[in-house]
Amino acid sequence: MTSQLLISTSASSSSSAPSGLEPGEPASSSTAVSEARNRLIESMKKSAYQVDHQVRVLTLQAEAEALLQQLQALKQQRSISELALTHRS
Repeated sequence: MTSQLLISTSASSSSSAPSGLEPGEPASSSTAVSEARNRLIESMKKSAYQVDHQVRVLTLQAEAEALLQQLQALKQQRSISELALTHRS
């Protein structure tokens, strides 16, 4: 059951990875996040954590990724707004 939970959760979390990077942000940061997530999942599969602890960690990871996406969206909106203001002048 634990491996099924981790596999199904990891498949859904990989599809929710941030897709848009900032214009000056290197693509490697997205790759690094994916690699770190994969290492975490692999270590959790091998660990002695109870299922509820694994669920909690994965939930916190999903929340952190959602907050990162919101932050990136806000940065992008701010950049667009600043660009629009400079073009009006």
